[in-house]
Amino acid sequence: MIKSRTWLVLIALSFTWCACSNSLESSPDMGTNTTDLPPAPRTDLQDSPPTDTGNTDLTPQVPLLTHPIISLEGTIEEGQSPQGKTTYSLGDLACDIPCAYPFGADLFGSIPNIGFEYRVKPQSPVRAAVSAKVVFKKTNMPSSNDMEIHMKTSDDSPYVLIYDHIGAPTVDIGDTVVAGQMIGKAGNWDASHGTIELQINYEDPDSSDMWAVCPVELGSDEFNARHELWLEVHNLSAPSSSHPGFHILDGLCQVDKRFP
Repeated sequence: MIKSRTWLVLIALSFTWCACSNSLESSPDMGTNTTDLPPAPRTDLQDSPPTDTGNTDLTPQVPLLTHPIISLEGTIEEGQSPQGKTTYSLGDLACDIPCAYPFGADLFGSIPNIGFEYRVKPQSPVRAAVSAKVVFKKTNMPSSNDMEIHMKTSDDSPYVLIYDHIGAPTVDIGDTVVAGQMIGKAGNWDASHGTIELQINYEDPDSSDMWAVCPVELGSDEFNARHELWLEVHNLSAPSSSHPGFHILDGLCQVDKRFP
């Protein structure tokens, strides 16, 4: 009987201790509610190295030309000159004289063109082919309002976009322009025609060598399609014109896409 009573006493004490323990944990008066405490600091994240994203490509983005620098809008239209000759027109082109000098075409018999050169109506607007920043500007001839404007799409880009024969420029060094924005007007070719040129140079960051790039290499589908029409209206105009400089041209890049 003594042993039995002893076991009963021990069991009763055990139940009493459990009840007290539960009461202490749930009591709001004891100040032990952990939801009111701030989270403990994460010591396992201190002095951790930055996460490696795996992106090690630091190559500057290649510019994408989206806008012809002069109007090549619409379709080729056929007309008649006052002398009764058939004429062809597109946008601001003036194709009664050779109006398309693609990349590598002969200029003045022996000089290869290192860009796109256009003959246009006088004072035709000139627009940016791509969004970029003006980094350089100079006057080609001090006695004329004929400017050369250089732009880059980023400070570290190896590509330099050169707009040549700009009259009445509307941008200055440091300005950021958006694609399609007017940057000036076409320079004067003669009393009846304007002229404008787009040249793209690539400056090798390792060797400092520089060469010209055919604009179609960087052109969007729409940019290149508009220039195919530019070449077509030139070729259509050649047989109808008495101008001695007209030549039928077979492509927008007459030589390799980059030279020298």
